[in-house]
Amino acid sequence: KADWKQTQEYAREWIEFQGGKLDPFERVLSKWQPKKPLPIQLNDARSARNNDTLLVGLSDLHFGGKASKEVLFSGKDFNSETIRGILQIYAQKIADHVNELKTKYGRVAVVSLGDILHTLTGFTVKGTPLSTDVIGEAQFELAMDCLVEFMNQMLRLFPKVDVYAVKGNHAGVGDYILYRAIQAHFRTDPRIQFHLSKSRQACFRIGNVAVLMDHGASDVSKSMIPTSGASKEAYIQALFLAYPDILNGTKCRLMLQGDRHRFMCEELRGFEHVILRSEE
Repeated sequence: KADWKQTQEYAREWIEFQGGKLDPFERVLSKWQPKKPLPIQLNDARSARNNDTLLVGLSDLHFGGKASKEVLFSGKDFNSETIRGILQIYAQKIADHVNELKTKYGRVAVVSLGDILHTLTGFTVKGTPLSTDVIGEAQFELAMDCLVEFMNQMLRLFPKVDVYAVKGNHAGVGDYILYRAIQAHFRTDPRIQFHLSKSRQACFRIGNVAVLMDHGASDVSKSMIPTSGASKEAYIQALFLAYPDILNGTKCRLMLQGDRHRFMCEELRGFEHVILRSEE
């Protein structure tokens, strides 16, 4: 009876949401305040700048996910307490790289490849149950806290920040909603620009390099990027050809993918294919 009562409540809220009467994130965003960014070590930010762009990947952070060390290669538990530390270490690695340079990058492109949220409901979009640490508003707030902090750290290191984001197959549209909220937070800061896709794919250009983004798996179908051979090469080539305006005049093509939770870099005919793990 308790389960049925809860099911009825979820159904009522869903009907209200569909009718525009319920905003599931209103309670979070109406009271949300960003936390003070954790310090990172950096050299004089006024050093000479060049026209180069640093490409920074964010993929498969799975805010709210939970796994025990027994099933992970890292030998450490994964939960909401570890993710802020992962991003902080990552931001410091980026700062260390920048500190070593005599001239600094003029811009950074932060590329978010999906599955930033694990699941807001405890299930994938397709209905598969997932192990979670926090869900709903708590997961959304955790992710927003950490990513706003990370973007603020990028703004300390670079004069211009471009954020490109696609959605993953776990939370689906939740990834898009998250970045729309972060975009709203930075709306008065002209140094940071957001380029958000409502699908799992997007393409943009850095100089003479065409950069294609694809999470690697769909939230609504069983469509996935082939794993090897001529089928993978043909599949990715077809994705590039869907963006003729961006390809025109480029000399290099870079394909970035998430989903696999491991790093891989492979040179194929006409492009380079890179799969990113959680902190690349």
